[in-house]
Amino acid sequence: MEIKIEDLLRKIAELEHQFSKALARIEELEKENKKLKAENAALKARLGMNSSNSSFPPSSDKFGKKKDKNRSLRKKSGKASGGQIGHKGSTLKKVDNPDFVVELPNDICPHCAANLKDVKVEEVKTRQVFDIPEIKINVTEYQAHLKTCPHCNKKSISEFPENVTHNAQYGANIKGLILNLNVYHCLPYKRLTELLIDVFNLKISEGTIYNTLKTAHTKLEKVENFFKEQLAKSEVAHADETGTKVNGFRRWIHSFSNDKLTVLTSHKNRGKKAIVEAGILPNFHGILSHDCWYAYDCFNVTHALCNAHLLRELNFLEENTELKFPTKVKDILITLKDMIDSGAEIDEKTELDFYLKYMFAVEQGYLEERIHYPFDNTQVGRGKKKRSKAFNLLKRLSRHADVLTFFLERDSALFTNNDAEREIRNVKIKSKVQGAFRSDLGSEIYCRVRGYIATMKKNGQNQYEALKSIFELCDIMLPVIS
Repeated sequence: MEIKIEDLLRKIAELEHQFSKALARIEELEKENKKLKAENAALKARLGMNSSNSSFPPSSDKFGKKKDKNRSLRKKSGKASGGQIGHKGSTLKKVDNPDFVVELPNDICPHCAANLKDVKVEEVKTRQVFDIPEIKINVTEYQAHLKTCPHCNKKSISEFPENVTHNAQYGANIKGLILNLNVYHCLPYKRLTELLIDVFNLKISEGTIYNTLKTAHTKLEKVENFFKEQLAKSEVAHADETGTKVNGFRRWIHSFSNDKLTVLTSHKNRGKKAIVEAGILPNFHGILSHDCWYAYDCFNVTHALCNAHLLRELNFLEENTELKFPTKVKDILITLKDMIDSGAEIDEKTELDFYLKYMFAVEQGYLEERIHYPFDNTQVGRGKKKRSKAFNLLKRLSRHADVLTFFLERDSALFTNNDAEREIRNVKIKSKVQGAFRSDLGSEIYCRVRGYIATMKKNGQNQYEALKSIFELCDIMLPVIS
């Protein structure tokens, strides 16, 4: 059979066309495979996120063993567990003057049944029981006397106390208890009414509870403004924010605090507008510890970044990538903290050496990141181009002075922003126990009262006594500001 050259050429052309299509398909599959691998790696990394390597709260950790139990910054102290030598205990002890005495006479001999009534007591052994007396609501009636003057024939009546404004009302003790149980102990309205009925036999409506909270919010306005003024004058402060739900919509709770004062504010925005309206940072010019939220960069303050956040993110990269810089940066930060905590002497040469090591580790990190995560500038769409977690972290670590402020100031308390995080943690507890806020005013009431409670506790004041003072004739209790 004779094969023509034209047929062979046509066959070759067909094969070349099929081959080029196959090559294009292979290239397409390789791109898709690369994309799927990246997505798979990102999803695996997300599954590996927990409270030790991200900003997730401990309550979000899944059951089961963690990969590495040594991720915590806490180290073993070498001390035995339990109370330490010199620790002041809180054992229940007898009192010298009990309120009631119950005598237990020994009139009959248990051995021979003889009469011991006239036998002299040799020794009295005592045991004491501490208990709450039966709770009963006291009702105080104020009687204003109405009289007619015999000289001018006009009537007059004596004045009621300023805080007695209704024919029947609840007193400061009950109102202070309502604030304490609802705001601090997170009891929802329904459970709070049940407790008041069960313990005090007191039927209080949910509307009365709300009105009590609203009155406290109004009366604490000047107190909160005073706290803001004092915070603005302080040398060191902490700031943080967390999201919550108000009637189904997102709202942000901002905290501003130092070792003596706390102010919480609620706002629909997270950024600069909310911080300005809070009225503290525009007048604050000291050291501000925060978690690198960009809005804080708008103010004239000395920044101290939260190293706990940075270390958690370094843990994440160390566990889920092949990058080397996270381990190097972690070692430098933790070594510095250990030196400061132990009171080790740090001269200028040592300080400079640490600075140079830190800067070199960050610069090397940028080089690593470019190799592992080459920037794809061909992304389609508007807005900021997405970068890797490593790049975003390195960008924050590049703020050398801000990251090492705790080191320069010799103040290891600025190593983390835990003070501010403690202030907003109760917001999450409230959301889990009570649920979301029903109105903007409800979130504002909670923030103002909770800030007042936190401030009084920091200053060693009894929070119940402080809350009662809101509704009494005397001035509202305030902390002593030096």
